[in-house]
Order: sequence, then structure tokens, then C-alpha cells
Amino acid sequence: MAGKEISVFVVDDDPVVRTTIAECLRNAGMIVTDFPDAESALDRMTGDVDVMLLDLCLPQTQGHQCLRMMRRQFPATQVVMISGSEQVIDIVSSIQLGAVDYLQKPVDADVVVSVTRKAALKVRAPREDSQACSTQGSEFVLGGIQADLQRAAELKSPVLILGESGTGKSLAAKWIHEHSERNQARLVPLNCASLPSELAESELFGHAKGAFTGADRDREGKVEVADGGTLFLDEIGDLSIRLQPKLLTFLQDKQAQRVGSNKIYQCDVRIIAATHRNLSDMCRNGDFREDLFYRLNVLQIVMPPLRSRIYELPDLVSGMLKRICERFERDCPVFDSSLIDALGQHSWPGNLRELENVLERAVAFLNGDLLTADEIRISHIPVQEAGATPDPGRGIRTLKELEKEAIELALRRCEGNKALTARQLGVSEKTIYNKIRRHGITVPN
Repeated sequence: MAGKEISVFVVDDDPVVRTTIAECLRNAGMIVTDFPDAESALDRMTGDVDVMLLDLCLPQTQGHQCLRMMRRQFPATQVVMISGSEQVIDIVSSIQLGAVDYLQKPVDADVVVSVTRKAALKVRAPREDSQACSTQGSEFVLGGIQADLQRAAELKSPVLILGESGTGKSLAAKWIHEHSERNQARLVPLNCASLPSELAESELFGHAKGAFTGADRDREGKVEVADGGTLFLDEIGDLSIRLQPKLLTFLQDKQAQRVGSNKIYQCDVRIIAATHRNLSDMCRNGDFREDLFYRLNVLQIVMPPLRSRIYELPDLVSGMLKRICERFERDCPVFDSSLIDALGQHSWPGNLRELENVLERAVAFLNGDLLTADEIRISHIPVQEAGATPDPGRGIRTLKELEKEAIELALRRCEGNKALTARQLGVSEKTIYNKIRRHGITVPN
């Protein structure tokens, strides 16, 4: 198989079977990691694994239960069930639950290599196509912010991505990683808002066997899994104040300890953090450590809200429709100016995520190949400054009017600073100067 080696997980509690299969696959040029149980395999599982060879009968989590988890959490990875059972019901159940194949023990070496290669072909081509177009597809979403992302990708310092929910912070982090020198290693995401406080340290730095009730084996933390690559700490503002000093220490020394262990390990990880919160206010209120903030805030990137990018709606809609229709496997509809005018009247509190959801809903129920304002179902909230009184007599505004209002609003908020205004709107400084002149905008002092 051309390209990178096939990545395989082998899960079997029989050490002879497990090592025999693993050795066969390694001899065939595959990257193989073997596990005695489903729990340890799921702990190490990432979306980069092509195939899992999974025993039906395991000591704790059974094969079919693990298969269900794999289909929910890692749907791209192909699962091949292996078992000594000849019961038809076991084979049928495995296939119905999503296994791509079923091998009976004792497994022939040539057969296991052939089946694994065949399974990897099912996932590798779609995954590589998706990865190839993800960077291209992000261009229309990231807009003028790409120049800042490119500079961040070329450097090695921590990155702090700020912006409202739905502005594309996760996509920006992925773009930076993919265009950095670390792109051959993993990008490991960790959402700090979803971490239970009692498990947060273990999730981040790992734990030793016996560290707490239920810790029946050693487990790597996310920093270890991301070694050589990038750790993306999403919603960093929600990180426990108790854990913040330990993250600070890791940022300074690149060293950490697993919970329940005295052994210090070292990892080469670049940190990208993101949040919709105002960390400066949190520092003043004592909810976020000021020294950690300064460590993270070396390279700051601000993702502009959609309401300040209204003039980009034609490009955003075009790109999103293409991506949506590829998922739906249907031809991409054309759209007229009425659609853009209608979308331009909304304040988009959910930003890009809300826009894509609105378009996906419209495409799902669209009959024909023309998408108009009639197919859009959103609350009609005009873009305006807080406290302003809406003018019901204005009707639908033109894109030119919306663009002028967006620039005037940004200039006021940036106190007339054109360079800062350009960054907030995600365009070049030259573009701002040209548009100020074209619209006859008076720059506030």
C-alpha cells in the first residue's frame, strides 16, 4: 500500500495469539501496537489508527461492547473481529455492529495480512482525501486571518487563540499544526471544559497503577500522547485553578509527573490554547493565573466574529455549500443575492457554526438546484450596535451598506486604529485603507 505505513491495533488477551498476529503484521511493514484488553486499547486510541483487530472474548470489556464504542468514537477506523467461535450468530452480530470482517482462530498469517490491508484501503483513501481538502477547505473559513496563522505555524512558541464560540478556533489550531514542522506528529485535542475536576490531572499528565480507585494500570496523559507534536487545549479558561500551576510548570520545563508516581518524564510538545473567555478579566478576578496567561499568550490570534465579516458572506456560503453537498453526495446548488441579503440581516450569535447549520438544514430540505432566501429558516435579527434602535422601515440592506457598517463599527471599537481594525476584520491593512476611501468613511480620532 502506497504512502505512510498502515497503523494497526491488535487486541487479544491470549499473549501467544496477540504476539503472533502482531509479528506477522510488522513483518508486512505495518505499524502495530498490541494490547491485552479493550480498556488499554481505547485509552491509546486516536483517529490515526487504520485498523483494529479485536478479539471477541476479552476479560473486562467484551469485543462487541468495544466495537460499539469504536463505531461511535472512531467511525473511520476499520474493525476486524477475531474469535475461536464458529457460531453464526457471533459472525452476524459482529458484521451488524459494524465490523468489516471476521476471522476465526487459528488465524492464518497470509490471511490476516491480506484482510488487514484490505480493511486499511477502505479507510485510508477517504481519510487522505479528507485531510488533503481540510486545509483547502479552511481557506474560505479562515479568510484574512491566514497570514497570522502562517506566522504562528513558522514559530515554536505557544499560541493563544481567542474568539467567540463558533468562530473557528479549533480549525485555526488544526491549520497551524498542519502547516508547522510538527505536522508529521499528532495533534492531540483536549477540551478543558469537559474535564471532571477529579480526573483532569490524570487526563493531562497520566496516572500510575494504583494511584486511585479504578487505576488498574499505568496510563499515558495527553502530553505524552502528543510528544513530538501539538497539544490543543480547547476552552483553556475552564481549566481548574488547582491544575493551572502544574500546566505552568510543564510549559516552563517540559517536565511532568503522572498522578501517583514520583518519576519525572519529559515531553517535547507545542501548546496551542483557545478560549471564548476574557482571560484578562479572569486574571483580575483571581480565576486564572496571571503567570500562566503570560506563558500561553506569546502568540495571540483573535478570530473575528461572523458579524464583522458580513462582506465575506458570498465566499463563506459558497465554500460551506460545497462542503455540505460533498457530505450529502449531491450537486451543489447555486444561490442568488436574496439569500446573501437575508443572511446579512442576522446577527449570528453562533458565528460560523450557526451559519453552517442553517445552510445544512436548508440543503437537506431543498428541492431543485437554486437556494434562495425562502429556504432559510433563521431568526431575523439585524446587525447593529448594542443599544441602537432598529429601523423597521429600512428593509433589506445591500452588501455595500453592510460592509460599510461593519468597518465603521470595527473602527469605533478599535478607536480608529486601522491596523487593529484590519486584524479584527480578518483582512489586510491595505484592504482597510482602500475600503475606507471607497465608502467615504470618517475615521474616529
